[in-house]
Amino acid sequence: MTSVFTDESGNYYFPPMAGGKYSVWAQAVTFDTGRGAVDLGDAKRQDFALRPLKDFVRQLPGDMVLAALPDATPEDATMKTIVQNNCTACHTPSYILQHKLAPTGGAVTVDYDGRGMIWVSSPTGALRFDPTTEKFTEYKSPTPKSANGGVGVTYGVAADRDGNGYWAQMAIDTVGVGDGKYGTAKEIKLAPVAAVRDRLSPQDIAFYESAGAADFSNPAPYAQGPRRMGTDKNDDVLYVGNSWAGTLTRVNTRTQETSTIPLPALRKPYHVAVDSKHNAWLNIWMTDQVLKYDPAANTFTSFDLPTRGSEVRYVSLYEKDGQMKVVLPSYRTRKVTVMGFRSEADLQATKAQAAQ
Repeated sequence: MTSVFTDESGNYYFPPMAGGKYSVWAQAVTFDTGRGAVDLGDAKRQDFALRPLKDFVRQLPGDMVLAALPDATPEDATMKTIVQNNCTACHTPSYILQHKLAPTGGAVTVDYDGRGMIWVSSPTGALRFDPTTEKFTEYKSPTPKSANGGVGVTYGVAADRDGNGYWAQMAIDTVGVGDGKYGTAKEIKLAPVAAVRDRLSPQDIAFYESAGAADFSNPAPYAQGPRRMGTDKNDDVLYVGNSWAGTLTRVNTRTQETSTIPLPALRKPYHVAVDSKHNAWLNIWMTDQVLKYDPAANTFTSFDLPTRGSEVRYVSLYEKDGQMKVVLPSYRTRKVTVMGFRSEADLQATKAQAAQ
């Protein structure tokens, strides 16, 4: 199945395809799906007139549903944050608010370092696997539980070019660091989200700090939520996707110095992968988008996915012969989206061919 988007005039152009009969459909938010059939041997054009829907809520991506919730008062804003963080740990807000179901879950994550070792997440930290000796080395989290009882189970793992590993303790806003040379472990603590914490009353803060998060899906409103991470294999940089804060934490892997990069509004990162040109790619779990962060320009570019309610959990990059594809497995719709890129010259050539 191949998907393309329309241009500013509403025209769409598929890349060159083999002759034959094809089913074609068009979709847009708040409109019913238009369907048609085309035989490339007879025609090369299929027009659609889409019919507006009266009930389009189930079509809306998560960020639009969440944006509709009130937040004019501090109380409403806090409740909106709670819905956003506690009710959407694993699912887009559009699914939760439509079906009133919030199952949680987790999975093992894997990465490789610059020394040929494989790093794997474990409940209490991370494991490093040596493919030559076929032996594991265990790295345990220095803080398995927070002072107020928060459970520091590992969520995501990453590894850098110097042979070190990192793991995210999502429930206690901590990133573990495994020293590949000496076999020791330390940690990086992430500060609470100040803008959210500052609007809470002293009583609210005392309540949230009296009991730690039992797991990653029960955060305080001001939690960061470090989730799945990615390192730049060609630089000394680790990007941590903070799902609750809607930010990236950029970590210098040599010095452990950190800085914060805010994402566009209502965009929550799940996983981070870094390409050979230092760009960070993020699947946005609460809406149907993937973001590209360009660190040189400090800008984000958003790409819409063709399927609604996708709940993409990971992002992988395939680079070969100067070309790159972004691979996005869709949990909710049981699909794998492979995103390719066409240059302006490619598009012009396709338009010229279609006009013949």
